[in-house]
Amino acid sequence: MKLNDRSEHELQRLLNSHLFSRMGLAVVDSHITQVQLRAIAEGMVTSRSWDDVVRKVGNIISLGIITKIGYDYFSETWNLICDLIPANVYVYIKDNSVLAFPETQINTEVNMNCMHIVSNHIHECEYFEHLKTNDTQILFDWLVQGHLPCGWEGDYPYGKLIIY
Repeated sequence: MKLNDRSEHELQRLLNSHLFSRMGLAVVDSHITQVQLRAIAEGMVTSRSWDDVVRKVGNIISLGIITKIGYDYFSETWNLICDLIPANVYVYIKDNSVLAFPETQINTEVNMNCMHIVSNHIHECEYFEHLKTNDTQILFDWLVQGHLPCGWEGDYPYGKLIIY
């Protein structure tokens, strides 16, 4: 098994991006809320509520796969897809999170959240023909654009993404 073209394209977009390079720069987009103070973003990205949103996105994808395709297919493929994401993707995220957030606790949280965002997005790309959803695209796109998705305003999936 190998990753599909959509997944490969998205991973290449990530590796060609400048992670965290636009944090705090003003953005005009009515679909998101933006914080421009680093301290606020750091508090949000390390919060339990943001961690819950990132995990909920993964759970929605998992439940969709189990419901539409079956548990056996899900259990056979989920970890395999994780293993197919090249190691250099994880290294790229980790290296950039350490540079942007030298404080250990913050960079660990940023690193883990970003890895979950990427992993969830690649799973959604892989299962797109079955799921027909694109829930992870907004998180992935803002990450690739150099911002840090760090919170959610309202109850997910309703409301708005918060970026730094």
